[in-house]
Amino acid sequence: MGAPGSGGFGFTQPGPAGSPVLPPQVSDPSSVIAPFSTTPVFSATGQFSFICSHIENMPVIYRDFDYETGMSVALVVCPTCSCVSGVIRPYEAAFNNFTQPIIIP
Repeated sequence: MGAPGSGGFGFTQPGPAGSPVLPPQVSDPSSVIAPFSTTPVFSATGQFSFICSHIENMPVIYRDFDYETGMSVALVVCPTCSCVSGVIRPYEAAFNNFTQPIIIP
């Protein structure tokens, strides 16, 4: 899942891009504390829901090189666990407002 200090913070993604991240984020902490709680708790307050189940306001974009296609790519990753949620080819297309007006993880 990357080099130490790359932002993983104890999360792992054993499979390829799009596979589940372990451990998953708990979206309803009240079910862990008390299964019959009368106070609703919901931590999903962000704009984007990533494939790793984390909820955030913005994705993180990393620049990388795809050796199979021979071009620079933009990796759309979760800011919490660095799970790769998408790939945009070429890298410059990620910042073109006409072809990619909103980056959706």
